[in-house]
Amino acid sequence: MMSHKNRRHLLKLAAASTLSAALTAVYADEKPLRLIVITPPGAIVDSSSRTLAEGLRVRLGRPVLVENRTGAGGNIASDFVAKSAPDGNTLLVTSNNHTTNAFLYKSLPYDAEKDLVPVAHTVDFALAVAAHPTVKVSTIAELIALAKSNPDGLSFGSGGNGSPGHIAMELLEAQAGIKLQHIPYKGAAAAMTDAVAGQTQFAAGSLSSALPFVKSGQLKVLAVSGRRRAASAPAIPTMIESGLGEYDYTGWIGIMAPRGTPAALVQSLHEQINAVTQTAEFRKSVELQGGEAIQQSITEFSAMLKTDFERNRALIRAAGIRLD
Repeated sequence: MMSHKNRRHLLKLAAASTLSAALTAVYADEKPLRLIVITPPGAIVDSSSRTLAEGLRVRLGRPVLVENRTGAGGNIASDFVAKSAPDGNTLLVTSNNHTTNAFLYKSLPYDAEKDLVPVAHTVDFALAVAAHPTVKVSTIAELIALAKSNPDGLSFGSGGNGSPGHIAMELLEAQAGIKLQHIPYKGAAAAMTDAVAGQTQFAAGSLSSALPFVKSGQLKVLAVSGRRRAASAPAIPTMIESGLGEYDYTGWIGIMAPRGTPAALVQSLHEQINAVTQTAEFRKSVELQGGEAIQQSITEFSAMLKTDFERNRALIRAAGIRLD
């Protein structure tokens, strides 16, 4: 009969063998590493993922594919990754939606806090409030005044229910004591395009989705979120500078893996991703889109997510936002 000591030794060998196989799958050119992105092409979550994918392809020596699985505020992509094999070959590229959807939707087919584990925080990015040139406002203070004089008469588009732009505007409404009509779109780029067409007076989303229209004179950005101005548009003031002293809401991008992915494999992926986000090529790419490359440990990223979950829970409940 096998002794308890020998049994423990065999279990350790089996665990080591499983981890070794998982690490081999990540670094060997066996099959593509898949980055599943919650947004459609056209804005910083997608574009930074493609820059990251190219860097990982070079470092790992294997194909790295970017797949956009959009819909339901990021839930389709998140559920797909949550139910994928925990072998390090399928990762989620997500954003603020990750910490809002649990409080927006009546039920979800996955648990964001339990079924997905943090791998790397890659980017923070500015959110912009943009207006059609015919709207007679040039500042956030003027937007607030116009909204107060025209209750429920103004509309804004965002990249979808629960998107960073949507929640950023809900925070603006809550702090300014105003109410705007929300029009959800399939991505921030689509929301900006309809604002250009005059379908809505305002649009909220990543600064990167607004900048092309700002440069062509088709939109004007009133302010950006975050505590400092964006390097790609230093003339645009922050919400805090615009008179909302307590306003601080930043877009973020992070990488998640399915629950059960071995911790050593998660750490290895974290190190490879961080090595790419430290490069001048990656930093410059995201800065041009109003973003900032981030370097955090997994522990720091986990703490940030916990804070974001708590903050969004309070904000969404206070605003009374609920989706079916």
